[in-house]
Amino acid sequence: MVAACALSACGATSRAEVEAKLQQFVRATAAGDDQTLCKDVLAQSLIARIASTGHTCQQAMQIFLQSVQDPTLSLGKVTVHGQNATALTLTTARGQRSTVASVQLVQTSNGWRVSTLGPSGRAAG
Repeated sequence: MVAACALSACGATSRAEVEAKLQQFVRATAAGDDQTLCKDVLAQSLIARIASTGHTCQQAMQIFLQSVQDPTLSLGKVTVHGQNATALTLTTARGQRSTVASVQLVQTSNGWRVSTLGPSGRAAG
């Protein structure tokens, strides 16, 4: 019984950490903070995919941030499986259609990081 409670609490903690990371993503996006996005929010695997397009993370985020005004994020179901998490989200921004997307996160030595964005698992922007 104690082990089950401990596991349940761990799952709740992981979900809360994932939710906090997604809120950090929205705050950094709203503030136009490409440095926070690249250093504290995005996973190295996503940064590597961005780099394969010939852009630095900061360059890509600056392009992305220019297209987003007044972003909001509503979280749906968050599922955590070990060091991977998926969050169903509804995002909105002024002048853009609302988008339902699945966001993938990975737990790293520095906490949770966003590893994919968008409905098809590709970086937004």
